[in-house]
Amino acid sequence: MTERGSFPDNSGDGFTLYHSEMQEKGLLWAINAYLLHPRGFAVGKAPGVPDLVIYGDGTEPWAYDPSIEDIINARFAQFEAFLKEVAEHNTKEVTP
Repeated sequence: MTERGSFPDNSGDGFTLYHSEMQEKGLLWAINAYLLHPRGFAVGKAPGVPDLVIYGDGTEPWAYDPSIEDIINARFAQFEAFLKEVAEHNTKEVTP
């Protein structure tokens, strides 16, 4: 069984994440910024709801408030670091 938040050993299962880890690694930010926000939607957590929720009606793009630019830059850096981690894992030689 694959442990969440870690790479399985040579199993080919990829990287398994909880939604909280998606946020910590910037993946949720990237999904919102590049896929959903331009289309008028966003995905995130709602209080008291265990799963992710999709918000919006698709009528106009979402935009971040300029006052949180430092947070946005941090999310981008987290996402870039996560992609590097995945790339490094995927380029390791897999032994049978």
